[in-house]
Amino acid sequence: MIADGQGRAIAFRLAPGQAHELPVPLLDQLPGVPKWVVGGRGYTSHAFREHIWNMGARPEMNRPGFPGGSNS
Repeated sequence: MIADGQGRAIAFRLAPGQAHELPVPLLDQLPGVPKWVVGGRGYTSHAFREHIWNMGARPEMNRPGFPGGSNS
């Protein structure tokens, strides 16, 4: 699911578990470029973060050592 800054759903797609590559098509369907893209640990790959930077947004993924990460 992709939500706006107030938590309202913008788009969603049902997918099999562990299909972490599916958010990319959802991001490409947004009407504009978000300031931030926030996601869980399943979305911390370099390729996914690079895609977010290339679209003009800033990625903030849940990762160890950061607020909300597995070690916080």
